[in-house]
Amino acid sequence: MQLMALSKYSDKWPAPFIEALRQRRIELGLTQLEVALRIPTDAPDGHAHQSSVATWEKGRSVPPPNIMAKWAEALGVRVVVGLQAIPGDQQ
Repeated sequence: MQLMALSKYSDKWPAPFIEALRQRRIELGLTQLEVALRIPTDAPDGHAHQSSVATWEKGRSVPPPNIMAKWAEALGVRVVVGLQAIPGDQQ
Protein backbone atom coordinates (compact mmCIF):
# COMPACT_ATOMS: atom_id res chain seq x y z
CA MET A 1 0.00 0.00 0.00
CA GLN A 2 1.28 3.43 -0.88
CA LEU A 3 0.91 6.35 1.50
CA MET A 4 0.23 9.85 0.30
CA ALA A 5 0.09 12.77 2.67
CA LEU A 6 -1.63 16.08 2.13
CA SER A 7 -0.59 19.04 4.24
CA LYS A 8 -4.16 20.24 4.70
CA TYR A 9 -7.67 19.47 3.51
CA SER A 10 -8.81 21.24 0.40
CA ASP A 11 -11.82 20.81 -1.85
CA LYS A 12 -9.38 21.38 -4.72
CA TRP A 13 -7.12 18.36 -4.58
CA PRO A 14 -3.58 19.06 -5.77
CA ALA A 15 -2.85 18.08 -9.34
CA PRO A 16 0.20 15.99 -8.27
CA PHE A 17 -2.10 13.89 -6.06
CA ILE A 18 -4.53 13.26 -8.93
CA GLU A 19 -1.62 12.43 -11.23
CA ALA A 20 -0.24 10.00 -8.63
CA LEU A 21 -3.58 8.16 -8.61
CA ARG A 22 -3.56 7.98 -12.40
CA GLN A 23 0.00 6.65 -12.39
CA ARG A 24 -0.90 4.10 -9.71
CA ARG A 25 -3.79 2.86 -11.89
CA ILE A 26 -1.40 2.43 -14.81
CA GLU A 27 1.18 0.66 -12.58
CA LEU A 28 -1.50 -1.81 -11.53
CA GLY A 29 -2.46 -2.40 -15.15
CA LEU A 30 -6.06 -1.32 -14.55
CA THR A 31 -8.36 0.43 -16.96
CA GLN A 32 -10.46 3.38 -15.89
CA LEU A 33 -13.51 1.12 -16.07
CA GLU A 34 -11.91 -1.45 -13.77
CA VAL A 35 -11.15 1.28 -11.25
CA ALA A 36 -14.66 2.74 -11.55
CA LEU A 37 -16.17 -0.66 -10.76
CA ARG A 38 -14.14 -0.68 -7.51
CA ILE A 39 -15.51 2.68 -6.32
CA PRO A 40 -18.83 2.17 -4.51
CA THR A 41 -21.33 5.03 -4.81
CA ASP A 42 -25.01 5.70 -4.25
CA ALA A 43 -25.61 5.53 -8.01
CA PRO A 44 -28.32 3.10 -9.13
CA ASP A 45 -25.69 0.66 -10.41
CA GLY A 46 -23.71 0.99 -7.16
CA HIS A 47 -20.37 2.17 -8.56
CA ALA A 48 -18.62 5.07 -10.28
CA HIS A 49 -18.50 5.30 -14.05
CA GLN A 50 -15.50 5.13 -16.36
CA SER A 51 -16.31 8.60 -17.66
CA SER A 52 -16.12 9.97 -14.10
CA VAL A 53 -12.66 8.48 -13.56
CA ALA A 54 -11.53 9.91 -16.90
CA THR A 55 -12.89 13.34 -16.00
CA TRP A 56 -11.14 13.28 -12.60
CA GLU A 57 -7.84 12.14 -14.10
CA LYS A 58 -7.96 14.95 -16.67
CA GLY A 59 -8.67 17.49 -13.94
CA ARG A 60 -11.99 18.55 -15.45
CA SER A 61 -13.79 17.94 -12.17
CA VAL A 62 -12.94 16.89 -8.65
CA PRO A 63 -14.85 14.18 -6.81
CA PRO A 64 -16.16 14.88 -3.33
CA PRO A 65 -13.77 13.91 -0.51
CA ASN A 66 -15.62 10.67 0.30
CA ILE A 67 -15.37 9.50 -3.32
CA MET A 68 -11.74 10.65 -3.50
CA ALA A 69 -10.98 8.41 -0.51
CA LYS A 70 -12.78 5.46 -2.16
CA TRP A 71 -10.87 6.09 -5.41
CA ALA A 72 -7.55 6.03 -3.56
CA GLU A 73 -8.59 2.92 -1.62
CA ALA A 74 -9.53 1.17 -4.88
CA LEU A 75 -5.91 1.66 -5.92
CA GLY A 76 -4.41 0.53 -2.61
CA VAL A 77 -3.47 4.07 -1.63
CA ARG A 78 -4.13 5.40 1.85
CA VAL A 79 -4.80 9.12 2.11
CA VAL A 80 -3.56 10.95 5.17
CA VAL A 81 -4.74 14.49 5.70
CA GLY A 82 -2.65 16.41 8.19
CA LEU A 83 -4.29 18.49 10.87
CA GLN A 84 -3.18 22.01 11.43
CA ALA A 85 -3.75 23.98 14.64
CA ILE A 86 -5.08 27.45 14.08
CA PRO A 87 -4.64 29.86 16.97
CA GLY A 88 -7.87 31.35 18.26
CA ASP A 89 -8.97 33.44 21.16
CA GLN A 90 -7.28 32.24 24.33
CA GLN A 91 -10.14 32.97 26.74
